[in-house]
Parts: sequence; C-alpha cells; structure tokens
Amino acid sequence: MAVGKTAIESVLDRTDVWLMVFGIIVVVGVAGESVFGIIHWIHSRRLQGIQHTEERQREEVIARLRNDSERARAEAEAFKAQIAKANESAA
Repeated sequence: MAVGKTAIESVLDRTDVWLMVFGIIVVVGVAGESVFGIIHWIHSRRLQGIQHTEERQREEVIARLRNDSERARAEAEAFKAQIAKANESAA
C-alpha cells in the first residue's frame, strides 16, 4: 500500500503544528517554573528570617523563665527556713 506525496505532506503539516503546540507548552512550563521558583525562593528567605526571629524570642523567654524559676526556688527555700525557725520557736 503506497502512500502518496500529498498524504505524507499532510501528515507532516499536522505534525509541524503539534510540534509547535507542544514546544509552546514546554516554553510556558519552563517560564512558569522559573517564575514560581524565584517567588518560592524569595518567600522561603523571608520565612527563614521570621523563623529565626521567633526562635530568638523563644530563647529569650526560656532564659527569663529559667531565671524566674531559680528566683522562685530560692524564695521557697528562704520560706522553708523561716517556717522551720517559726516551728522551732513555737515548739
């Protein structure tokens, strides 16, 4: 079954159109990936800065709470000593 020149040219013309369509899709895909990749990178950097700031704030709160708890322990020990003296005086 021989295929004529016109049929082959018709197939090639349609193939050329599809090659252009898919080439455009690839170009749009690569451009979109580049644009959204840059947007993602920019926002990731911003988020890292915010997370770093929050981490520092948490560390400061933890340090303050540790100091407060140490102070409270010292006060509790002083109260225990006072209670012991009061119990001795009462006895």
